Amino acid sequence: MIETKTAGAGLPLTSFALKIIAMTTMVIDHIGFRFIADAATRLPYRVIGRVAFILYAFLIAESFYHIKKKPDRVGYHAVKLLVLCLISEFPYNYMSSGRWLRPDSQSVMPTLALGFIALAVTSYLTEKITGATADRTSANSHDTAANPGQTSPSGLSRVLLVVCVAAIWVGTALVNYRIKSNYSFAGIFLIGFFYLYLRKADSLSFLGRAAAVALVLAAYMALLTWSGAHFGGWEAMVQRASELNWWYLGMALPSIPILLYNRQLGYAGRGFRYIYTWFYPVHQLIFGLIATPL
Repeated sequence: MIETKTAGAGLPLTSFALKIIAMTTMVIDHIGFRFIADAATRLPYRVIGRVAFILYAFLIAESFYHIKKKPDRVGYHAVKLLVLCLISEFPYNYMSSGRWLRPDSQSVMPTLALGFIALAVTSYLTEKITGATADRTSANSHDTAANPGQTSPSGLSRVLLVVCVAAIWVGTALVNYRIKSNYSFAGIFLIGFFYLYLRKADSLSFLGRAAAVALVLAAYMALLTWSGAHFGGWEAMVQRASELNWWYLGMALPSIPILLYNRQLGYAGRGFRYIYTWFYPVHQLIFGLIATPL
């Protein structure tokens, strides 16, 4: 169970509530995408739908935050997400295009899975590098004192850690961009940003958390615009921003449930866990079969 956090004391929304909001807004988005042809009528559905991925990304970061010290659970979650990637791809393809295979676009599941794996690898390397440095520092403390001008192992480890972490996240984001997963480059970083937020949230006031969430979402929107413009210059970004337009409002809305989240699990029956796990591919398969019968 997710433990109660002081920062969320008295707030109304549990993890269960965030999951319900994420699933509901995703269904609204997909109804608009698949069943409403008129662009003006479809727009509110798609704007509301922007809430879903951001909440899913937040829940992925929150899940890892609570299980990071349990390697067996981290491994289980990583394998589960990868399996869901494979299973979800066919319903996603069929719902979005009426075809079972669609190499030009992948579902959101690779983004969530790769983001989770990037968190796991980052955590593992951080522990290994800082742990090895602590051992060396203890063993070589006399030599370090005798050579005060020499760079300390802890300083070197920090540089190495920054380089490794940057390589992990930029590399993972670029891979996700190249395979054309939904939310591609920016979606990976959003998961990382939320994890950094969760590490500091308990030490922040409500206003501090609000500012931090606003910063996270602003950075995500900027990266989404930049990658959507294929990493072009300012003019390309302005053009892409004009295309997204009202979608930015939808991307700002998740700040409300996130700030009202009390860091408690809420209802967690086994039945709901199965529904939450399989909801993404199953509802897409149903929508696809309704829109394009076999």
